[in-house]
Amino acid sequence: MQTSKLFRIFLIAPNLLAWSIFATATQPSTASMMPQARVSADVQVSNAAQASNAPGRAAIEATIAQYFQALNHGNLDGVLTLYTDDPVLLPFLHPTVVGTEAVRKNYENTFPQIRFQMHSTIQELVQMSPEWAYVRTESAGIFTPTKTGLGAPTTFHELFLLRKTSDGKWHIARYSFSPTAKLPDF
Repeated sequence: MQTSKLFRIFLIAPNLLAWSIFATATQPSTASMMPQARVSADVQVSNAAQASNAPGRAAIEATIAQYFQALNHGNLDGVLTLYTDDPVLLPFLHPTVVGTEAVRKNYENTFPQIRFQMHSTIQELVQMSPEWAYVRTESAGIFTPTKTGLGAPTTFHELFLLRKTSDGKWHIARYSFSPTAKLPDF
């Protein structure tokens, strides 16, 4: 008798799971009904990320907006002030960049070679604790190698790990990025 009951549970459970997935997937998401919010001229927040109720959300979004503004202006000091004192940068197709001086040198080498005109959308923002959060972004814009001066459309996805430091501000502790399409030669 007990085996028969277990057998029925194993037959019914997958159907219930499939039904609940179908029912959830066919209901409109409240996040998708919200208009996208603009944080700055360079950053907006996706419908899904707007649903985040992270207590530090506005300050975290502001850090990301400041980063893309500094990146687009080639502002070395503006970028570096947004990092923690122990940053790690994970650039695509290159070794990991560890420490403030190494990150500085990375941007010192990048800015003379490339001009950015990127617009980013925060796709996901999760505050994991009072001091830690991550932000996933998708960016699109123009990537211009200074050697050729020929700008080309490009897209990237990025992952930021932020830490709230003793000054009460959110800073970039770890940053990883990767193009989602071929980049022009530079």
